[in-house]
Amino acid sequence: MWVRFLALALFIALLIPKMAFSQEAYGPMPVRNFAPAQMIFLGMEMERPKPLEPKQWNLGLTLVESNSLQEDSNPNIRLWIDLETTSAFLNFDYGLMDRLEVGVEVPIIYRHGGFIDPFSFWIEDLASRVNPLRESVPDNQLTYYVRFHDVEILSGEEGAGLGNILLQGKYQWISEGAWSPLISLRGVLKLPTGDRVNAFGSDTTDLGIGLLAEKKMGPLILYGNLNEVVPVGNFEPDVVPIKPFLAAGLAVEYPFLRRVSFVGQFQYYDSPYDNPYMQRLDTPTYEVIPGFHIRIGRSWLWSLGAVQNIVTEEAAADFSFFTKLQYTGARVTR
Repeated sequence: MWVRFLALALFIALLIPKMAFSQEAYGPMPVRNFAPAQMIFLGMEMERPKPLEPKQWNLGLTLVESNSLQEDSNPNIRLWIDLETTSAFLNFDYGLMDRLEVGVEVPIIYRHGGFIDPFSFWIEDLASRVNPLRESVPDNQLTYYVRFHDVEILSGEEGAGLGNILLQGKYQWISEGAWSPLISLRGVLKLPTGDRVNAFGSDTTDLGIGLLAEKKMGPLILYGNLNEVVPVGNFEPDVVPIKPFLAAGLAVEYPFLRRVSFVGQFQYYDSPYDNPYMQRLDTPTYEVIPGFHIRIGRSWLWSLGAVQNIVTEEAAADFSFFTKLQYTGARVTR
């Protein structure tokens, strides 16, 4: 249903008469896996491969509201996750030299009972993907624990805290040609700054590497991201081993009005957990993301959209919506 919706939205956008203006690409939507038990590890959001020009800089703030409802019970595991997460990601990126960009991201996470349970039910019903638990639990409550053989792996109460700070770099490897895409290499280091006790972090240092691609095809701009994350260190080695995991995304952008573009996006996430008894955590995630970019003046970019998982049993947030405001500073010249 959601894949058909994205295809229909893109088709309608293509029917809108195109105005005479330069085709400016803004990039894919800034989305990662927002599931609470997955956010403690490195999440590499989908991004555009084109780096900033030397001495150019970006300052951005992303706000995300995510609704999660998961339950699992068997002789080995007891899992109950019913909450909302409000996340704020503050990022600063800088063009260090030609083709090379570096940056830092600082997240603040607030876990609470929330307010969008009824809206999430309506969205899931519209997509024919209603979580069966929604009819049996009260709205807007907070329950968060994961126990394996009576060992508590994760738990959390209402409150806010610092998440995992990221240090990242991006290098443009291949320029776009008539038939070849623009390709960049990406590296990310996750610092273990999130509190393990309150489940804001994993106490592990994670490494991420990625391959980013972009290609203009007529009125459309196509994007692809392929990322591999390697957790370094021990999470719960005697109970829940962790493993390297994959994240991939495809997006298509259509600038259908002056300073406005529509983005349809699909993302896949593997799980860092390596335990066959933890099905609700050790399953792949598939999500669709519709969104819009709006250019404000010469320096501001406003992005907004929504995220819907397309398999109700997967290790993902049920529904999320997000907005990002980004300011790009001019190159420093002397």
